[in-house]
Amino acid sequence: MVHYAIFDFFLYYTFMGHEVDTSGIYPIHSANGATETPPLSPALITAYYFRPLDSWPRGMALQERTVADYEIEFIIDSDGGVQSFDGEPERVGPGDVIFRRPGETTRGTMRYECICLIFSPSGALPRMRHYDINGPKPIQKTFPHELFETLPHVVPDAGDPAFRSLFDRLFRSFVSPRPRADILEQALLLELLYRSALAARPIARNGRRIPLDASGRTGRTSERLSEARVWMETHYADKITVADIAARAGLSESHFRRAYERDFSQTPLEALTEIRLEKAKDALIMTDKPIKAIGHECGYPGERYFYARFAQLTGMSPGEFRNAHRFPLA
Repeated sequence: MVHYAIFDFFLYYTFMGHEVDTSGIYPIHSANGATETPPLSPALITAYYFRPLDSWPRGMALQERTVADYEIEFIIDSDGGVQSFDGEPERVGPGDVIFRRPGETTRGTMRYECICLIFSPSGALPRMRHYDINGPKPIQKTFPHELFETLPHVVPDAGDPAFRSLFDRLFRSFVSPRPRADILEQALLLELLYRSALAARPIARNGRRIPLDASGRTGRTSERLSEARVWMETHYADKITVADIAARAGLSESHFRRAYERDFSQTPLEALTEIRLEKAKDALIMTDKPIKAIGHECGYPGERYFYARFAQLTGMSPGEFRNAHRFPLA
């Protein structure tokens, strides 16, 4: 049996029941007649909260629908929840970010709880008091930006609590708007899209999804690689090798190297170097710790090596980098 989704709607701005013609919003033409990419200035059309997990029978299928506008969604909780995109099912779990494009078909299978934001990338479409999620609506024109072409439907949880915070703040701002809330919402939407693009970069580069296998689970190797990456983020200061990281992931070193580069478009050593370098940059700018101590805390075995490696990667010595990015005292 097919069921219709029920949403908790709140009062927002009007334009109820008005169809909006999106033709002519894009593209923008320059003085010489050349077509230019319009600026990314996202604005919310509507926002809703999907009912709590225990409101749904497990395995209940919602009505298949055609997506009219750009949608981005945060999965708060899930108990066997699945979403399909143009007929392809994918398991969704807590912390996942879901992205849907205008014109796609989608269907949810319970149970999951989420916050959904529906938006216009150009900011040209109005907020709507009543948004019939299942009813017929004009299909928003595709926005010509690489981000929307490459972002996958499911961005797996990367352990970043910033996603939940961004969705909460956007939802609250929409429900209880303050004067000039559109400025805050645009900034938050841009950060949300930016973080989603970074988290999804390995998947988008390879044009790959993590599909359901016959048992309804995502690929275990990809899960282990993600866990290994999180582990590197918290153990970068230790004297660790690629063999140590592979062992932590429960994979042979050769398999780990190949799989990691396939999924993340960089070698494990490049990833560890990137993490250590970013941590060192943060410490140089935001603390007064001696440079030697910073190198040691960021996993560099000696002061000379830290100076040489930092200069090789940034084009500046650690001291020059610190001075270039801090307010001068004199």
